[in-house]
Parts: sequence; C-alpha cells; structure tokens
Amino acid sequence: MGRAQRAMLVTVAVLLALAMGCGRVPVERPSVPVRPDVLVHLGATHDFLPGLAWSPDGRYLLYTTYMPVPGEYRRPDAGIVHALGVDHLTERSLGSAQSMLVAPEFTSDSREVVLRPTELPNAVVARDITTGRSRVLFRGQGGTSIHQTALSPDGTLVASELVSGTGDDRSSALVLHDLRRDHTAKLGSGREHPDELIRWLPDGRLLWYRDAPYVGAKVEDWDGLYAAKPPSWALTRVRALPAGLSPDGKGVSPDGTWVAGWSGYRETQIRALSLKAHSEALLAYVEGEMNSAAGCPWSPDDRWVAFAATSQSSEEDVTSVFLASTRDHRVVQLLSSTLGEVIGLAWSPDGHRLAFILGDTIEAVTVPPPTAR
Repeated sequence: MGRAQRAMLVTVAVLLALAMGCGRVPVERPSVPVRPDVLVHLGATHDFLPGLAWSPDGRYLLYTTYMPVPGEYRRPDAGIVHALGVDHLTERSLGSAQSMLVAPEFTSDSREVVLRPTELPNAVVARDITTGRSRVLFRGQGGTSIHQTALSPDGTLVASELVSGTGDDRSSALVLHDLRRDHTAKLGSGREHPDELIRWLPDGRLLWYRDAPYVGAKVEDWDGLYAAKPPSWALTRVRALPAGLSPDGKGVSPDGTWVAGWSGYRETQIRALSLKAHSEALLAYVEGEMNSAAGCPWSPDDRWVAFAATSQSSEEDVTSVFLASTRDHRVVQLLSSTLGEVIGLAWSPDGHRLAFILGDTIEAVTVPPPTAR
C-alpha cells in the first residue's frame, strides 16, 4: 500500500470517528505569529470580486477586479480577470468577464482560463493566458444565463447550469456539452439556488447540488447532491443534505468521497459529508459568521479544510482564517484581521500555501503553521 493510499485510509477513519462525536471543537493558535506574504495590493478605487484560483502547475493565481465604467464607480455584473505569476509577481490581464455568474478557472494544462466573456453573451470560452486568444466551448440557449460551469479534466466535456425565468419562477437546468461531437444533452432540472455546485470527481462522475425544481415541491424529495456518470449520464441522488447546510464545490476531498459544507448564523459549523454513506463529521464549530464568499476548500494534500468567519464585537468586527484538520480533532486559527471579510480562499496545488483575499490585498501563508506540524 502506497503512502497516498495510507493517508486516505487515515483520513476516512478519523472522519468516521469524528462523526460519532458532537460539540464545539477546541481552537488552537500558532506558536509563532503567522505573517502572510502580500501578493497583490490594490488602490482605494479598485475592489476584488469573490473567487480565487491557482493554476494546476502552481505558477499562476487567478483573481478578478470590478470593471470600471466611465461616469460610474464600477460595473456590478462584470470584472477584469488577472493572472498573477506567483514566483515573480508579474501580472497579465485576460480581459473582461461576467465573473459574477461564472467564476474563472484554469484548464488542467494551465494554459487557458475558462470564463464567460462580456463580448460573447451567454457563452463560455477558454482564453489563452499567453496570446489572449479565445475559443468558444459552449453557448447557452436564448433567454437563459450561465450561472455555473465546469470543464472535464480531459477538456472534452463542459457541464453548465442554465438559469431561466424570473422571480419565484426561476429554474435551472444541468446540461452537458460534448466538444468532440458538438452535442448538448440536458441531464436534469431544478430551481435556482445560491449554493450552486458543479464539480468533476476523480472517478469521472459529475457532482451537482440540485434543489426542488418548482415552488411548492417537497424539498426532501429533491434537495441534495446528485451525480451523473458515463455512458448514460443519468442523474442519481448521492445523498440528502442536513437542514441549513451549504455544500462547497471547492470542498471536495482529493479522492472525491467527501464534501465540506457550512451552516450556522453567528456561529459557524464546518461539516464533512460522505458521498459513499449517509455519515457526516463535525470538523469545526467556532464563534463568528461564516464568510460564505470564501467557501471552505479542502486541501489537495487531504489534511485541512480552510474557512473564514467574522466575529462581531462592541468596537470592531474581527475576521479570522481557520484550518480544520481532517485527521484529528483540531482547529487552528491562522490569523485575525479587522480589514474586512475574506472573499476568496484557494489552496496551492501541493497544499503547502493558502491564498486569500482580505480587504484590498491578496495574501498567502505557508501551511501548516508551527503549532500544526
């Protein structure tokens, strides 16, 4: 048995053990103060949009800033996408995108960025980070908007969630477009939900968070995580979700058997849900309101789930970045700040660095800190 397999078995065993317990998880603090590296610092006239992503080769960090409009402070539905060279802190602008609806991400070869451009309404493209050239991956039908998308690891399939309608009648449909055959198939329908999730799993399945397809439908009959696998791509319900829990697409474990989610108001709970059994584990329970825009990403080395929460005090709000261990009953408070909420968290591909957006900066810390080794 290899080292990776042994680590996976340890993680599964610990999570199952944690699932038997309950209550607040004690919080540790680093023995030496964590001093993040500042990667990007914006002026007061610019703002970051939620979302942060590393390239698979670890060379670039993808982020988005609001698009300025003449006579206005910023355009609310679009932004400018940037690729930051992490080693030399060099930056490349990749143009504008409808980033409020489709968060940009890299292709598996780190050469292109998948986004929804402002110049091609209702389309998803892959844009070369060197040449700036784009190729269209998928176009939605008229009257729909694309709210989520995911490119398969081999780059041949594009899964997208199309949203149509207005008000309470807004509905969503999961579609799969085959780039080789130029063919689009509808896999299922649901209702638009703020906790949208589409994610490719290591075993080739497609994971989707599906809500009740119409107002009045019984949530318990629809709400949950669904998976589709080739060749039929039929949707199968993997598991229901605990009441009030929001799953995170970045919170899927490296082996694709667990997904992290959060719940709570003024107190944040981070839970790991098994995709193979109806079990779950409490990873963290801390004071403070979850910074939902940051999510709770699972580290590539399978050791941590990162998240951020803001505590309200009589003087000023304090935001803290936490690490919840997937291997033992521990939560590490990495750092605290009064500069605002965290709106982006992203692990480097090797799991050794955690980048985050806080205030007008993008910062990165080395993980684990001294107390967590």
